Amino acid sequence: THSAALQHKQPSNALSTTTARLKMAECALPHQCPCCGACVASWLPFGAAKRLAVCPQCSTFERHRAVCLMLKKRPALVPAAALIAYFGPHPQHAKTLMTMLPSAQMLRFDFFAPLPFTGKELPYDRSTVRADIQSIPLQDAAVDATIVLHVLEHVPNITRAAREIGRTLAPGGIVLHETPCAARARGAVASVDCTTPGARESDPVCQQRDHLWSHSCWHLKAQLEAAGLGSSGGGGTLDTRLKEMEEKIIGE
Repeated sequence: THSAALQHKQPSNALSTTTARLKMAECALPHQCPCCGACVASWLPFGAAKRLAVCPQCSTFERHRAVCLMLKKRPALVPAAALIAYFGPHPQHAKTLMTMLPSAQMLRFDFFAPLPFTGKELPYDRSTVRADIQSIPLQDAAVDATIVLHVLEHVPNITRAAREIGRTLAPGGIVLHETPCAARARGAVASVDCTTPGARESDPVCQQRDHLWSHSCWHLKAQLEAAGLGSSGGGGTLDTRLKEMEEKIIGE
């Protein structure tokens, strides 16, 4: 999985250090959720593999907890009064982020595509706008932050999506991003089309039936950088997970 905080390369002085923090209590159990603060013995199982992933209190996954922890550890990443675009918003996670950033505003977008294994659309609240990340209905430099968690593997054209993310992000803005990707050697196959015969049986990313692509991590990173987005984080990249994402909090 490619996890990163990506910052628009043009500098900006708009960052604030007054971002609200979610208070964390002392926890004697193995895990603590940085989104809701729950202290738990184990995450709940998810999927056919029964991977321990879901917070029993707020239903967030690792990717959501990573964003909460990132904002707690580095509150200046997102301006306190930011306008945030959240694609594929997890309902409880979106509410938690607005608690952490009470002066911010959030625009929620999703394509509302029916899931191939149920034929039903994911449930969202009425504030979520139907939109295609390949053609975002916003003006240039409209938002201060964009959240894109496990979205780009569902998108037909990642180049168009990356350009749209870059186009709508203000100078100095931040993208909080995570996408499943394959650790193929640089120069190897950039992306596997999950709809080709045999791909869903042979490629782990393609085994989820609503995934369209299994991107190579190097190709995914290159597409985002070509859109004017570069890894941020004071002297080091955030291409994997932040070092502060302790197993006790994020958990597997």
